[in-house]
Amino acid sequence: MRTFRIGRFLNDVDKFARDKRGLNITINIIQMLFLIIDEKYDDVLDKLAALKQYNFRYLKRPEYARSSNFIKMLLKIPEANYEPDLIRSKAAKFYDNLVSHTSDFSEQSMSIEIIPYEQLWKEILSIFEK
Repeated sequence: MRTFRIGRFLNDVDKFARDKRGLNITINIIQMLFLIIDEKYDDVLDKLAALKQYNFRYLKRPEYARSSNFIKMLLKIPEANYEPDLIRSKAAKFYDNLVSHTSDFSEQSMSIEIIPYEQLWKEILSIFEK
């Protein structure tokens, strides 16, 4: 079995970049996670700027409330200087909004949230707690 390579993965999913909702949200979040794991914080800032604009342009409809709130939570990471407790407090409002919009686990929802955002948020915070 081949080893996983993020660059190759991102090249293979290029066709989804034209999809301005759905899988594109997932792809952008995956990119963000790898940048955080690799501690490429300058690239994290660039990706967050793009996600902020993406959120503003494409995720206004109510069915994207969870994704929109999750992106807003991600935006709080550098504002909190990558400190997990501060991230939690700055993102609390958006986390509460996320939880209040429970996922319906429809096919579209599952394609966007492969891992539920609540669980993914816990995993992201655990990265900064190390």
